Amino acid sequence: MSEQNITELLHPAFLARMKEMLGEEYDSFIKSYEVPRTYGLRVNTAKISCEEFEKLVPFPVTPIPWIPNGYFYPEDVRPSYCPFYQAGLYYLQEPSAMTPASCLPVTPGENVLDLCAAPGGKTTELGARLNGEGLLVANDISASRTRALLRNVELFGFTNAFVANETPARLRDRFPEFFHKKRPFRSRSHQTHISFENVKQLWQLIDTRLTDKLSDLRDPRIIFHLEH
Repeated sequence: MSEQNITELLHPAFLARMKEMLGEEYDSFIKSYEVPRTYGLRVNTAKISCEEFEKLVPFPVTPIPWIPNGYFYPEDVRPSYCPFYQAGLYYLQEPSAMTPASCLPVTPGENVLDLCAAPGGKTTELGARLNGEGLLVANDISASRTRALLRNVELFGFTNAFVANETPARLRDRFPEFFHKKRPFRSRSHQTHISFENVKQLWQLIDTRLTDKLSDLRDPRIIFHLEH
């Protein structure tokens, strides 16, 4: 595929929405596609303080300015191989994805519902901030995703949480006017950083797979709909 500007690859409606949302910061947003992606982890403050973590962590980390317990780490580091990860001292998460849970004003003693909780990135932060008080209900409608959620809740050592695999309607009927805070849907308020190279690679993949699919089709009406 020939070299293209990132604005030629992204959908105009998306660009218009981002320009309206970001205002003067829009140009910086567009330029961000030219810089390498970042890698992050979030400390489980239910088990260890950030000060203690910084003394113990065996690889270099840099604080994330907008997340009190978040850290950048270098691309060549593999934190999932570290025993601290298996002990539940931190969660690996893209830095912008940490933002929604950090903005929800959860305090110890409250009853909190995470309605679309798997695999547990937001849930583990909300549970840590409850500090063993109150109740955290972590739900996901997908049974397969719920297993990953359960593992992360157990790994983080929460004693005031349970994992559910239910529909919102059933939870509403079983817990009427019970929760102080709810995270009702899968967070999409942040825009995950994707580099220019990632976008080009994605388009190449789409082009290749679409060409392969079209070559197998025999009905010209289907080709017409796909092309138009």
